Amino acid sequence: YPFLDYRVIEFLARVPSRLKLKGLDEKYLLKKLMQNKIPSSILKRSKQPYRAPIASIFFSDDLPEYIRYMVSDEYLGRTGLFNGVLVGRLLNKFRNAQQATETENMAIATVMSTQILYNQFIEGEHEGLSEKRLENLKVIEELI
Repeated sequence: YPFLDYRVIEFLARVPSRLKLKGLDEKYLLKKLMQNKIPSSILKRSKQPYRAPIASIFFSDDLPEYIRYMVSDEYLGRTGLFNGVLVGRLLNKFRNAQQATETENMAIATVMSTQILYNQFIEGEHEGLSEKRLENLKVIEELI
């Protein structure tokens, strides 16, 4: 992913918007700058969504117990953010190595990420975060 280098992103964040698009050619300047530096097949290919390897990340054998707990029946019930039965069905599909759709991949990533964020920023169970609990709650209330 050559366009994700932080130095390239930082530079292009400072470039005026009018120089970033030429007609419908997105990332025009970036592509122009990268000519002769990366293969033309990358420069000319159409946009592709990033697909995180959900199953290999969230369902590996060496997954920390903490992450497993985030989607346990107990913790799902405790937070009350998601329907535990539906999440359980989805988890079983992944655990049984069945083919998951893109929507199911996004759904499980959303559930897991939300549960982890809730744990860290609402409940403040991790070191150094508990003192920020009320501050985080205020920020979330303002967003809602």
